[in-house]
Amino acid sequence: MNTTKIILFSTLLCFTLAFVSCDDDFESPEVTPTEITADNKWVEDIIYDAAIFWYKVTCESGSTTAYIEWAEFGAHGEDRDYTADVMISAYQLDGVTPYIEDKDNGYGEKAKSFALANNETEFLIKVTQGETWKDG
Repeated sequence: MNTTKIILFSTLLCFTLAFVSCDDDFESPEVTPTEITADNKWVEDIIYDAAIFWYKVTCESGSTTAYIEWAEFGAHGEDRDYTADVMISAYQLDGVTPYIEDKDNGYGEKAKSFALANNETEFLIKVTQGETWKDG
């Protein structure tokens, strides 16, 4: 009788854990993110109206802080003429837990930084449309 109770309890516990571990709120990128390496080199991309871009960034092993700098319309160096205003968010690999969200103006002194969680060496960047666009 005790063996039957233990088996029944174990079976119920397994089903309960299976349902608890499911997370319907998970918002992974709808497309596979473009993979880039954090190597202090610029990555350029064409951003079109209402698009959402995802990037998966890989840092060196042992990295503790990530730095993100981006250039956009109205905030870029003299040798470029970018036409898009973008908003940047950075998330842990689950695509939900934010490091930073909806940041604008990340060029030069306005670059963003954050501590990497749990000794992770990868994170996601989400790029969305801002408010200003230059026709060109």
